Amino acid sequence: MMRRLALPLALAASCALVSGCAATRAAVQPQAATASEASPASTAPSSQVPTASPSATPAIVASTPPTPPARASRLAFGDSVMLGSKKLLEGRGFIVDAKVGRQFGASYNAIVKLRTANRLPTNIVIHLGTNGTISVRDCRAVVDAAGPDHRVFFVNVRVPRPWSHGNNVALGTCDSAYPVDRVIIINWAAAAGQHRDWFGPDNIHPDAVGRTAYTDLIASAVDHRGL
Repeated sequence: MMRRLALPLALAASCALVSGCAATRAAVQPQAATASEASPASTAPSSQVPTASPSATPAIVASTPPTPPARASRLAFGDSVMLGSKKLLEGRGFIVDAKVGRQFGASYNAIVKLRTANRLPTNIVIHLGTNGTISVRDCRAVVDAAGPDHRVFFVNVRVPRPWSHGNNVALGTCDSAYPVDRVIIINWAAAAGQHRDWFGPDNIHPDAVGRTAYTDLIASAVDHRGL
C-alpha cells in the first residue's frame, strides 16, 4: 500500500493530488535601504573637520529589490499519454521527452545519460507504466540514479490494463523507501478515475479537457513541491 494517502483533487489549492503536503512558506519582504545623511559641521573647528563644499549632497543608497531566483529546471519524461500534453507542459516550463510505446526501463538510461552530461534538470517527472509493468527495483534504480540533489515525481497509472494496479503499488512501495520529498507520487489515477469524460474513445489518452487537467496536476505538484 502507498505510505501516503491521495488528497482530494484541488488543482488550485496548495496541496495537489500528490503524496504528502508541503508546509506553506512565508514570503520574506526585503527592507528598503535607508538613505545616508550628512551631519552638519558648523560647530566643529575648521582645523578638525573639513568644511563640505556647498555643492556636495548626501549619497543616496537606492533600494534595489532582490533578483528572484531562476525557475527550477523541470523535465517531463513519459509515453504517449504525456506526449498529448507536450505543448501544454512546455508552456509550464517543462522540457518534455515523451514517446509512444515507451517502457519504464527507458527512464533509467535517460537519467544516467543526462546526469553524466551534467544536464539533468532538478525536478524530474516520470509518467510511464501505460505500456507494461513497473518493478520496485527498477523504480528505486531511477531514484538512485537521479541522486539526492534531485526530486523525482512519479505520475501513477490510470489505464484499463491488468498491470495498472500493480504498477501503482510498486510506485508507492518505491516512494516509501525514501525520505519525505525525495520521491513524490502525483495521483493521476485518483484524479482521472473520477472523470471518464476526460478521455477519448480508447479510455487511455486524455482529450483536450483531460490534457489540461493532466498538465495542471503535474505543474501544480512541481510548483508546490519542486526544488
